[in-house]
Amino acid sequence: MSRLDGVIILGADGRPLIQSNFRSSNALPLAHIDHFNHASTSSSSHLPPLLWLPGIPPSTTSTTEEDTEHSSWTQAEQGAAQAHLTHNNITLLTPLSAESNPLLPLTFLRTFLSLLAIYAGGLDRVNEASVREHFDVVYQLLEESLDEGWPLFTEGSALADLVVTQSWLDRVSKVVQATGLPNLPSAPPPQPTELSPIPWRRANISHWNEEFHADVIDSLEGTLSPSYTPIILELFSRISCRSRLSANPEVSLSLTSNTGRIEGVMSDVVLHPCVRHRKWTRDRVFSFVPPDGQFELAQFRIGEPLAFPVGSVHASSRKSKTGAVQLPSGGNGWERDIPLLLQSSFDVQPLEVEGRSGSGVNPTSSTDRNPSRGVGVGSRVEFSLTVQSRLPTNLPLENIVISIRLGPGAHSVDAAATGGGIGSGPDVPAPPSLNGSLGGGTLKSVTDAISALGTGTVVHTGGGKAGSWVFEQGSSMLRWEILKLGSAAERPAVLKGSFMTSDSPPRIASAVRTTFSIPNHSLSNVRVGSIHVAGEGPSKGMFKGLKVFKGIRTVVEGDLEWRRF
Repeated sequence: MSRLDGVIILGADGRPLIQSNFRSSNALPLAHIDHFNHASTSSSSHLPPLLWLPGIPPSTTSTTEEDTEHSSWTQAEQGAAQAHLTHNNITLLTPLSAESNPLLPLTFLRTFLSLLAIYAGGLDRVNEASVREHFDVVYQLLEESLDEGWPLFTEGSALADLVVTQSWLDRVSKVVQATGLPNLPSAPPPQPTELSPIPWRRANISHWNEEFHADVIDSLEGTLSPSYTPIILELFSRISCRSRLSANPEVSLSLTSNTGRIEGVMSDVVLHPCVRHRKWTRDRVFSFVPPDGQFELAQFRIGEPLAFPVGSVHASSRKSKTGAVQLPSGGNGWERDIPLLLQSSFDVQPLEVEGRSGSGVNPTSSTDRNPSRGVGVGSRVEFSLTVQSRLPTNLPLENIVISIRLGPGAHSVDAAATGGGIGSGPDVPAPPSLNGSLGGGTLKSVTDAISALGTGTVVHTGGGKAGSWVFEQGSSMLRWEILKLGSAAERPAVLKGSFMTSDSPPRIASAVRTTFSIPNHSLSNVRVGSIHVAGEGPSKGMFKGLKVFKGIRTVVEGDLEWRRF
């Protein structure tokens, strides 16, 4: 594994906002910035997460045997790679001048983004404005989380003592103003009296109430064909915990399934650094000293990954016991658990060119299943989206979001949502995508939404139970959000409308994306069997006689892509 050269944060215009100290001058951060900006402006589609920059000379400051071994790769190629991650209007960029596992920079960038979210108050608040406003905090996070190219402190709990925000000085200022004392010079933030020997946990943690919560979150992800047959469908799970325990507690957490044991159920397990690997390998028990606050204990896949893609030569050549060719399902056995059904239709009506009636332009209705068909100067497109739950009465779908890109030329979108659903009324709660901009609450007018998302955005908050829809002109994204959808016995929710497009032919996305959640439900049947807390503090067995509240919950999340053709 090789070290990272450094991290650069770019603004919306591609200019650097801040960067870490680079361990070598040969990294040429400006060259990497120019290359990324050129690639992003010249590409008509999304950039791959890893880019190659030719012509960069290899590093000449190899200090370890490992660096020397990897330098032969860069000497032969005379180039360097760069990994990037874009969020809101900022881009995190890290150059790689030596051969490295690509998961290292990508994982670090995502981890650093989560650190920014902790200090900013949420992912939706991490943007160029917040980076500029809290420049000193972001720079401290870069210095503490990356040490000479190696990831060091990546836990928000451990960084709380090392990176102190302006809020501490604000509290001091309020006390001074309340007492009537003259303004005092700025004092340095308090420094920890004792650094913790545990990288992910602060020293001398104390809580009034001892709590430990564990959520098993199943995530159903995949792509379905127009006939609703899974092309690929996988089920992943993760254990998300929230710890509020004093001192350095020892926690043991075990899992169980319907069969009583979890061997053979889980694969591709990824553990938090706090987990004792030997204990997990031997007993399949999570034994750890937890970080303070929210963290992910483990991630894993349920079942084995699909061996071959559906439709490939290898997949179609599999035979059953009778010798007949057996085409496998891409659902990997999870197709029976798809909790909703989505239907979509888009009818394209070409606009007649003025003064050219009868010149071959056909104004009659047609579908866009033939993307190569020309439509003259533009088209009017009528669309319909229908979503139906497949769950029983006691399991409602929540936070359903249906989104599709209508193409860069789409405008004048008008639609109405009808049918089933639970929640919303005259003042519909702001969609989750707007919460960060509006500060929560409700959308009182279209003006509120335009000020939040920018000029050209159309927001409709009507539709009653069937939710609200949002169209963002900049990204040409139509997003329909439903707070809650009832059982299969209830009416489906329907969004019908139309829009104009100047694209010829219309460039409507080939797939519709749906995300949803199902509380208090499990697809994997993997649950938390037991949680045992025992720790050391000022005296042995400090948790004896002290009530530790333990919370356990199961949640299902989904992210499905429905192909239209």
